Amino acid sequence: MRTIEGFVCVAIIETRVGKDDALVDRQIFFGPPVNQNMVEKGYEAMASNNLKPFATFEEAQWAQIKLAKRKYQHKHQQLFKEVWIGRLKMEMAESDGENRDLFFENSDSLIVVVQFERGWQLVGRLTSDEISLYPRLGADLFENGLTPFNELRMALFVQNDSQRQSWTPCRLATFSLERVDG
Repeated sequence: MRTIEGFVCVAIIETRVGKDDALVDRQIFFGPPVNQNMVEKGYEAMASNNLKPFATFEEAQWAQIKLAKRKYQHKHQQLFKEVWIGRLKMEMAESDGENRDLFFENSDSLIVVVQFERGWQLVGRLTSDEISLYPRLGADLFENGLTPFNELRMALFVQNDSQRQSWTPCRLATFSLERVDG
């Protein structure tokens, strides 16, 4: 079992999705940079930094200030609607055997973690508010309002179906995110 615990910057960006170009809020988690080309910025999207959060609140706070100042390229408009700091805790299975561990049976906050060649995707429950672009029963956690699964049966179903469709490793994880103010 891999423990992922620390602080993240949660940046909210408004994006257009679907054939009718509906505006929706999308959250992006940021942690410390691990890729050489991101070191200068001082932060990196967790989808590409191996799901690594900041170790301290102060590191996250420094990144929050930098992220809040980001603007759209060639515009004077803010890129993110809001940037806040959260305390993240995840326990992620590292093998198929651990996916069915009793540990997950007692959790009411589960996600499916899909590992792609260039990054990670966190999948939660479909809600009525978001538009799923995927042919599966889960939704990108960052597009569904950070809504995890509340039962193991559904999380396992989505995990198995996602793995079958994408042919990439998919793991179960517990998910806890608490907003932290200064």
